[in-house]
Amino acid sequence: MYLPKSLKKKSNKLETNDLIGFSVFADSEKLGTITSINNHALNPLLVVAYEDRELLIPISDYFIKKIDPKLKKVKVELPEGFMEI
Repeated sequence: MYLPKSLKKKSNKLETNDLIGFSVFADSEKLGTITSINNHALNPLLVVAYEDRELLIPISDYFIKKIDPKLKKVKVELPEGFMEI
């Protein structure tokens, strides 16, 4: 059954699709903006517009360290070499 967002019960819980448009930071460096969420994989991915390509970051506590809904920021910690993949 389809339920329009306007009729959906309001919740304080942040949904993954709510992250679209958030800025992504590693340390204090802005990497880019979340353009979409890839839910087709076994592990959902943030799709981040990074320079002239897309950066795919798993939605996992291992990578995502903090989400600030008020400032629309996501803080990530990426392993060494992740950006070169």
